[in-house]
Amino acid sequence: MYQTEIYIAPTRQGTINIILGSTTVTGNDTDFNSSDIGKQLKIRTEDGYKTYGITAVASSTSITISAASDYGQSNCYYNTDYKLLDTSPDISMPVTYSIFDISEPDKRGGTRSKTLELPGTKQNNIIFNHIFEIDSDGTFNPNISADCIVYQNTVEILTGSFQLLQVNRNFDNIIYECAVLGRVTNIYTVFGEKNLNDLDLSDYNHNYTQANLTASWTLDSDNGYVYPMIDYGETDASQQTIWQVNQLYPAVYVKTLIDKIFALAGFTYSSTFFNSGFFKKLIVPFNAGSFKYSEDEVASRLFEAGMIAGSASITTSSSDTYLTIPYNDIAVIPDMDPSGQFNPATHEWTVAKSGHYDLTMLTNLTVTFYNTSGLILDVDYPGYIEVVITRGGTPLAMDPTMQDDISSYLHFSGSTTPHDVNITSVFNNLYLLVGDVVSFQVHLRGDTSFTTFGVTVEAIPNCYVYNAVVNENITEGDGVVMSDVIPQNIRISDFFRSITNMFNLYIDEDINIPNRLNIEPRNTFYGGGILQDWTHKWDRSQPVNILLMGELTSQNYLFTYRSDQDYWNDKYTKKYIQKDHNEIYGEYWLPVDNDFLTDTQNIDVVFAPTVLSQYQANSMILSSIRFIDTNPSISTDKTSPKGSVIRILYYGGLKSGNWTYRSLASGTAVDTSKTQYPYAGHFDDPVNPTVDINFGLPAELYYQAKGQSVTDNNLFNAYYSSQYDEITDKDSKVVDMFLNLNPADIQSLDFRNEIYIAGQYYRLVEVTDYDIVNAGLTKCRFLKVKTGRQFVASTHNLNGGKGALINNMRVPVLSYLSIGIPSGLVVGNNNTTKKGGLVITGDGNAVSGKNVTVLGGNGNIINANNVTLINTSGQTITDDNATYIDGARYVKASDMSGQSTLMGGMSTVSLTGISPASVILISYTGIGILTGTLSVAADPDYFTINSTSPTDTAVVNWYVAKM
Repeated sequence: MYQTEIYIAPTRQGTINIILGSTTVTGNDTDFNSSDIGKQLKIRTEDGYKTYGITAVASSTSITISAASDYGQSNCYYNTDYKLLDTSPDISMPVTYSIFDISEPDKRGGTRSKTLELPGTKQNNIIFNHIFEIDSDGTFNPNISADCIVYQNTVEILTGSFQLLQVNRNFDNIIYECAVLGRVTNIYTVFGEKNLNDLDLSDYNHNYTQANLTASWTLDSDNGYVYPMIDYGETDASQQTIWQVNQLYPAVYVKTLIDKIFALAGFTYSSTFFNSGFFKKLIVPFNAGSFKYSEDEVASRLFEAGMIAGSASITTSSSDTYLTIPYNDIAVIPDMDPSGQFNPATHEWTVAKSGHYDLTMLTNLTVTFYNTSGLILDVDYPGYIEVVITRGGTPLAMDPTMQDDISSYLHFSGSTTPHDVNITSVFNNLYLLVGDVVSFQVHLRGDTSFTTFGVTVEAIPNCYVYNAVVNENITEGDGVVMSDVIPQNIRISDFFRSITNMFNLYIDEDINIPNRLNIEPRNTFYGGGILQDWTHKWDRSQPVNILLMGELTSQNYLFTYRSDQDYWNDKYTKKYIQKDHNEIYGEYWLPVDNDFLTDTQNIDVVFAPTVLSQYQANSMILSSIRFIDTNPSISTDKTSPKGSVIRILYYGGLKSGNWTYRSLASGTAVDTSKTQYPYAGHFDDPVNPTVDINFGLPAELYYQAKGQSVTDNNLFNAYYSSQYDEITDKDSKVVDMFLNLNPADIQSLDFRNEIYIAGQYYRLVEVTDYDIVNAGLTKCRFLKVKTGRQFVASTHNLNGGKGALINNMRVPVLSYLSIGIPSGLVVGNNNTTKKGGLVITGDGNAVSGKNVTVLGGNGNIINANNVTLINTSGQTITDDNATYIDGARYVKASDMSGQSTLMGGMSTVSLTGISPASVILISYTGIGILTGTLSVAADPDYFTINSTSPTDTAVVNWYVAKM
């Protein structure tokens, strides 16, 4: 029996408060004392664990730490030192160590003990603070993990988190049921219910300006965010040439999220993959649908001001007179002006943030008319309540949106007795810029008769003015709070699991550095180990179980994204069927040759795929998250963005493409011509990709480009193919053996190592129930090493045809669907067209020209105009005005025979230069029935056309076969 020691660092009494930038820590019901000096203070915060040394103790509720805190939070749990738990003489502590589940390869392993029982000794009762006392509240919190270290004969063999599961009490006999979680298992426990938007991304908050957006296109992942060009449906899909700043939305780098997640969990990682140039290009784009302000942001824009005392007046004159309403109070209602935008001394509002605003004024006026003219009058005196906007020191020209006509309130019918009027004025949707100075006035028109007739208007108390944010969408110049714009309500655990599943990441504890995880894709992970000979540890007297990999739990494996209902995903999924389900764009279906299994196992992620599309020939190729409700085909109108399933893309940088970049920051449109656009998609490059973050190649691509190719360097091939070649091979085996393991073996356990036993090479998969107290024979599971196919990426040039393969993966056909389907008739499958004037019957024809006719032809590529193909397949045509019949090219003997209006239903056309191999084609427009007779008796020959309608027309062309 080995000597086993279990140490835990439980949370201490009370909670503490840390202040950003301060070395002083205050406590709430804490019990600090001089013995704490020199200890390590470990604080549990919303930003992860923070560790500082304790340098001084001022009182039981105040200490000094070794460095200024880099975070601020109140009521934090904390611990300071490890305590040794008492164990019983007959304790058993089986622990399982694993790297992944053979039967479910998408599941990752970890380390976890079985339930162990600790006695209720005096020491343990003190550590657990007598939690067994039902009628008292203790300080031990079972909901907060406690750091734990387990030693076996002074060798550290397990570090992780201690979990108190249950307390059993039988009179004075107390038993604590506990478990210890290893670091890999524990990190998911730490994630708990936290979401991505709980991460502190304040380091990456920025202003929504054209300069910041543009700069992000060439900065790396250290910038935290980038603004890719993605079709959310706001741009006119038939053009997509003008993009406003506020039609580009932020995407956060996946590397940024990973780093913040590990900081939150109090972990670090070692990973060449996470630090690779490839991984640093992955982004999570905006998916909320609306780019809304937060409640705090809206509040920061609001003000309300009142006039509660005093008065001010004006009287008509020969010229216009103005009265600035003396709003002089912002304290009548608490928080009337929380951000200090209104100046009661000058009665002005200085706009703190640009945007669209409504202004509402409640104006109380005392109106007094005078009339010494001797005339009997019944009139409205012309007057207005106005909003005055001063921009850059110059008042803007007054327009109707800034005026409220109050003439009806200034009605004179003979009385000169003062009377009060109450006027409500609303000014809608005023676009104001930061720094604009806004005041409010009464404006009376001037009149030459003012000496004998006029009015005095006096502003009296209980006048108010307040604003409202009209458009809660973020506009240019606003601040962007990154935690508000990343996908909301996405569990960190789901996000991290999805990244793990995408790239087949293996996670192992670092045996030398606490709370550090080694994370690499499977092939890289195993490449980092050494060879160990464990032949002498194998107990040959014990049974050996061999599981044939032909007996996997599933016949099929489906590597897939989640479905979504945006236009392109919906269109693709409805069109393609994969075995027993509608195919999701970018999935990969792997069948296993097994006659006895029928189940399908999904290796999936939380992300939906994003389809690349193109809406005009030679236009920019964009990822599309466009939702369309009202039109069965794609709409030509702008659509409002809608919330989508979370996405992941590869930011490919700037690609060639012409567009106009429009800023409205100045209040008017300022356009800049651009020749490159910030591309993001599932390919690293849409035309000549080398990387694809889909699992497999889609059946169809919705764009075409000159020299276009496709790559098979996708997620399945790059990260899974070698593994599945191994575990699905008929000769692969899982082997269970019993080995004599000791504490040193466990301390140095590294799943990356290759294990040699009696002439065979294995990969260690799991150590099952290693008993820390009674170490000895332990069941170990191995995967017999059988080198799988080493994937080598390749590319394939696309021509639009179907049926090609690349490394046994289908090559997608090309489909071009413009916004506004090209005019003409297209009958058949997998035909792609870009322009109008088409008549096509056949399959797999790729047509980029206009005025093309294909009758009974398949697999033709036509990059020319005015082309006719009859009963012709497999041709590549680049010349305009070409004609093929039965696979042979024909040329015209004449450009045009002419056009004749049928006179009396009959016309005769002379045909010159024809031969027995000639072909005559007639283009007929009309409602009648056309018949014809050809005479070839003499040169010139004649063709007579007849129609039942005397006004129909026909054009006759004749062609001579090209020799």
